Amino acid sequence: MLTEHKPVLRTIQGSPFRTLDEFLFQHGPKAQLFQIDSSRMTTIVGEQGARLTILPDSFSDINGKFVDGPVEIHLKEVISRAEMILADKTATSEDRILESAGQLWVQATQGNGLLQLRRPMVVDLPVRKNLRNPLAMRLFVGSTPTVKAFHSDKDFDWKLWSDKPVAIRKVNGHKYYHFNLERLNWANCDYFVSRRGGKSMVTVKPENPVETMDKQIAFLAFEDINSVARMYPGIHGFTALNIPNQLSATAVVIGMHQGQLFFGHHFFSRFSDRLAHVRMRAVTDQELLETLHRL
Repeated sequence: MLTEHKPVLRTIQGSPFRTLDEFLFQHGPKAQLFQIDSSRMTTIVGEQGARLTILPDSFSDINGKFVDGPVEIHLKEVISRAEMILADKTATSEDRILESAGQLWVQATQGNGLLQLRRPMVVDLPVRKNLRNPLAMRLFVGSTPTVKAFHSDKDFDWKLWSDKPVAIRKVNGHKYYHFNLERLNWANCDYFVSRRGGKSMVTVKPENPVETMDKQIAFLAFEDINSVARMYPGIHGFTALNIPNQLSATAVVIGMHQGQLFFGHHFFSRFSDRLAHVRMRAVTDQELLETLHRL
């Protein structure tokens, strides 16, 4: 039986992507791979500074059987607002906004088998200078949402793991958030942003140059805090609920039609306005990435 290969779509802008998910997968944070000897204590350092210290004999297979020998550690670091959008990992817990000091995904494998921790993994995450409230950080882990938007197909949410502030320590003269990772999963250092000053429902209506998009997504990228919130699709466009009025943010809308990327944005100044029309325009993947990284 012959398998027919779909041709790569070439648009007027030269985009090589067939779907929006393919674009996000290609340009989202990549998994970094480290091979360690599981019988020795090892510290690995990610590209953006995260330090993972693995104690000897820390792993078992999914059936609980002890594992020794070489083990592969997979690490993703999601730090900036652009990386949160591209990874589709926003900084919210249920309906509350978080400020993120950094999101991590850690997985361990041996051959084709997934592993689990027998002993906690020690994590040191750099304390970055752009955080508004660095001493308020708590540890959150990846979970499933208990509150789900009607039109949402997202099955991921951040769950508060400990209400105690994450400890800060110095390593080689640099400050790090210091905590134990009990399970291999997504982890995040955050704090709940204050709701003082009231909350708003914020809506954007994309003005598309084509009749229908193959797929379209939208986010709020906040100006003064390292945070991104998802906007959910509805009858009148995309909406985000319970947004603190004292914040300012750029609404970002990304779409794709027949392999062509489209982009639009609108700046909300402390949410003095709650509704905006966003004109979508065709862009290259490079234009879109450069715009996101300027947020």
